[in-house]
Amino acid sequence: MHISLKNYSLNFSFNTFVTSFFVSLFIVFALLIISYIVSYRLRDPERHTAYECGFEPFGEAHTLFDIKFYLIAVLFLVFDLEVLFLIPWIVLPYTYSNLSVMLLFLFILTAGYFYEYKEGLLSFK
Repeated sequence: MHISLKNYSLNFSFNTFVTSFFVSLFIVFALLIISYIVSYRLRDPERHTAYECGFEPFGEAHTLFDIKFYLIAVLFLVFDLEVLFLIPWIVLPYTYSNLSVMLLFLFILTAGYFYEYKEGLLSFK
């Protein structure tokens, strides 16, 4: 399956990409350095204790979380990334082959969701 991009106008050169990339990196690192230099640092040991709504901390601050929270986070990331794969189909011309591939992808995605639901990965019991 070959997709032709003859009808699309892409006025974008490699030099523009490289320049934008390095300008972005420079801005990011400049902001990080400026925020580190300007930030106010409080050297108080009380700052590193757990916050308990104004009460004195009681119990251990580092408790174990249930594995279900991590499973939900990973499932969210997987489904979120799979939705990103749908974005290129927005700019493709609508043909039956593109539509069939998209529908197959959505079917597999939906089947995976129902399998996770059936296995109980999405419930907090």
